[in-house]
Amino acid sequence: MFGTLVNPGCPITPGATGVHKITDAMVAGAPPTHVAGLAALLWLWQRCERRGGGRVVLVAHNAHFDIKSLTHLLLDGALLMPLGWHSLCTYTLVRRSAVREWFVRRGVPLAAQGDGKGKGMSPTSLSSVARAVGVAATGELHRAEADTLLLRDALRGVVARLWPGKTVSQVRATPCAL
Repeated sequence: MFGTLVNPGCPITPGATGVHKITDAMVAGAPPTHVAGLAALLWLWQRCERRGGGRVVLVAHNAHFDIKSLTHLLLDGALLMPLGWHSLCTYTLVRRSAVREWFVRRGVPLAAQGDGKGKGMSPTSLSSVARAVGVAATGELHRAEADTLLLRDALRGVVARLWPGKTVSQVRATPCAL
């Protein structure tokens, strides 16, 4: 698994520190965003090559936001998002009508949001989706490794419940785009 802190080149806001528990002191020696972006891109490419090439699918919860962030991070270093990469978004999956009904029948309302002050949780948050498919979080959420493992397990749970007999690799991914 790839992971690094990133030095954003500016002070971290108190709100971001409140969510992620990452402070300015923690990122003082971390690479700048464009270096971290390049390192992540190379790691993904090497991983794909070791598995025989093929299509790269970025899995995320709210993939549009993550792809937009990764694209901007790469542009900071004069790099472009590779063509032909695809994404699979668990947020989009649970918002689709048939999927939505499945979650609502299990008591996960998908319309309301948290109170906007950090209290309460969006019913379409990764944690809510994971709970709905019987997956428990391990580690500290809002940190890359814990969120990645939760995303992996939640996606497997969603696919198993919505498309019995299918694997994650059989679910249609969409081309990466802003």
